[in-house]
Amino acid sequence: MRSGADPLLSLEEAKSKVLDLAIQLYRDEKVGLSKAAEIAGLSIAEFENQLIKKGVGVTLYTKDDLPILKSELENIREIVKKSGKTPRL
Repeated sequence: MRSGADPLLSLEEAKSKVLDLAIQLYRDEKVGLSKAAEIAGLSIAEFENQLIKKGVGVTLYTKDDLPILKSELENIREIVKKSGKTPRL
């Protein structure tokens, strides 16, 4: 830390660098959307917003995201099943 530096500012700088790294990994297709969001410490929606702010195109999902999407789909199916309602398509 710089002498006399505000520790909160240093934390914000560190978060910014981690976000930049996550964006670069995503941009270079080294990681998918969900992994990049995880690296950045953000939700997928928050990370997508950061990508948009930085002018980076958003690929909705990659093969890395499939396990999470499958899990979310199973959760939705369970909720629908428990509700007893028939989903509308």
